[in-house]
Amino acid sequence: MPHAVLEAAETLMPAPGRLLDDPYARFFLRGRTTRARCATPVAARVTLRAFDLRYPGVAALVLLRNRWYEEVLARALADGVGQVVLLSAGYDTTALRHALGPARLFEVDAAAMQESKRDAMRRHRLRPVADVTYVAGEFGRDPVLTRLTGAGFETSVRSLVVWYGASFFLTEAGIRRSLEDMALLCAPGSLLLWDYLDSSVVDGSTRYVGAQRARIAVARRGRPYTFGLARKAAPALLAPHGFTVRDHLRLPDLAARYGGPDGIWCSDDDFVGVLTCERRAEQA
Repeated sequence: MPHAVLEAAETLMPAPGRLLDDPYARFFLRGRTTRARCATPVAARVTLRAFDLRYPGVAALVLLRNRWYEEVLARALADGVGQVVLLSAGYDTTALRHALGPARLFEVDAAAMQESKRDAMRRHRLRPVADVTYVAGEFGRDPVLTRLTGAGFETSVRSLVVWYGASFFLTEAGIRRSLEDMALLCAPGSLLLWDYLDSSVVDGSTRYVGAQRARIAVARRGRPYTFGLARKAAPALLAPHGFTVRDHLRLPDLAARYGGPDGIWCSDDDFVGVLTCERRAEQA
């Protein structure tokens, strides 16, 4: 199910206990059936519950990692970060919801994806409130750094780079090459926000039903999971590329952070981690 469906449906839930509030997600829903799933609070609740029953843990992944991004973004802006980069931005609505002050926003994605998004914005007369620049390219395949700097990105300015949902589909060598590129992208003091699957999800040994079913579903679509990480392996992976781990949160951690006294409405099966990493200064 597209992330926009989960986000639009969650936005219709009652405020107490709502995990994410994105009033613009509904404008990017495609197809009559998809829109009907989020047409009313009752339909939205059925949609969410059915999805969580089929893929327990996946709704929590989509909603909670975005909630954490919102918190990291607010803190980074307050700390004076001057640029925000969304890799594989998709239908992210940051530009519609956050003015970002003096910070510039760069959205990176395939040209076809960006045109689809901007077409929906034109049809619904949605105008960004942030200073946003669209950069066409797929990180890991295209020369994104060159295109970013050509679009005005400054590698000397502290930035927040968000790299969600991409590591699942790379090889370890691809991850390391990507981190090398991130190091060139991020000035000292910059933050890199990214997520990873447990190794057990990739090799099929996970005990979590939702993770198993998601693994089968993406493989059937021709894009299998190829990279997983052991929980304690992140610092060693990141260190050669100049990054340290500032925050390492698992789904139960995020659920505890954003759930009320009764917890969250969906499953928080523990098969994903979210890392907030800081680019350290080069050693003299």
